[in-house]
Amino acid sequence: MDGARLPERDRLDRREGLLEFLNEKPASFSPLDTAQLALLAPEDRAEYDHRRLEHLGGDIVLRLPKFLEVIEALKRASRFNRADIPRSRPRRMGRRAVLVVGETGTGKTTSCLAALQDRWYDLKRAGELMPDGDCPFVYIEVPPAATAKSMLAAFADFFNLPYTDRDSLPQLQNRVINYLVDRRRDLRFVVIDELQNLSVRTTTTGASAQVIKALYNRVQATFVFAGTSIDEAGPITGPSGAQITGRSIPVYLDNYPLGNSGRGASTQEIRDRETWLNVVGMFGDELCLTGTTAASVQRMGPYLHRRTRGSIGALAQLLTMGAVRLIESRLAAGNERLTVALLDEITLDLKTEMAADFYRGGTANAP
Repeated sequence: MDGARLPERDRLDRREGLLEFLNEKPASFSPLDTAQLALLAPEDRAEYDHRRLEHLGGDIVLRLPKFLEVIEALKRASRFNRADIPRSRPRRMGRRAVLVVGETGTGKTTSCLAALQDRWYDLKRAGELMPDGDCPFVYIEVPPAATAKSMLAAFADFFNLPYTDRDSLPQLQNRVINYLVDRRRDLRFVVIDELQNLSVRTTTTGASAQVIKALYNRVQATFVFAGTSIDEAGPITGPSGAQITGRSIPVYLDNYPLGNSGRGASTQEIRDRETWLNVVGMFGDELCLTGTTAASVQRMGPYLHRRTRGSIGALAQLLTMGAVRLIESRLAAGNERLTVALLDEITLDLKTEMAADFYRGGTANAP
């Protein structure tokens, strides 16, 4: 047993945790202006700072352009499958799935969760949620170096189904699929994240592919498969997986390009620059800082792209760490403005720093 195991309600790959996430109201926080901040008593300022740090450490899901592509793909697939049509019999043959493909830091997991939350709100507005408030979605993360059996165990863990290490693969597969088919007819969507973690060994023998195919064929829900290069290698690219990939809507997530708005820039370069600045501005609106606005963060757009190479994960990390440093240190004396000098002091993950060549060419200069 793992002594550091998170409570079920804190894990998105558990039914309780996913339900809590889906029911959360969209995060919002309006920072005080400089005059209001100066009037706070010390204890009130401490409480205010605590709430800001909680907001920054929470699940802030922004409706970024690439995330909207995943949301739209899920809507298209579910409409085709008739999974979201009230009192309609779901399509049994030729159902569509969604493939979300991208490298680390491009927002695969966040976009999948954003899509589930979007569909949850739609069902709630339409009065189509289950009367008992149960969760009509499944979200699992395939564990590292997983086998077909450990992936099925992740499904069992999501629903708290009993199993033992002595259970054979066929036994566990039958238990999970029979539960999903017989007891969970209300399922709408199944997300299998980090699919690249299925080990090559089981992929070669075909066990993983056969299990995924069995789940896909028998469970009447819209499936989302997310991972790195899962469209090129892995359990859904061989002969057994061809049925799935041939019926899937692919969404490719990549780092955002910086674009260009200068003289001679193409229409696409101008559009890319506008998109990037809109993205960093959306993050700027969530930083809860007095003196930092979407516009002030956008003015650092080229610098932020050099530091993050357009990675959403790295951008969120850089801006959040900068905001936290300002709040905790109170260095700004009421004018909490993110600056290039402050962000230069923050080290990101090694992959991002190497890609940005941050330590080898003095690229941290302000634009």
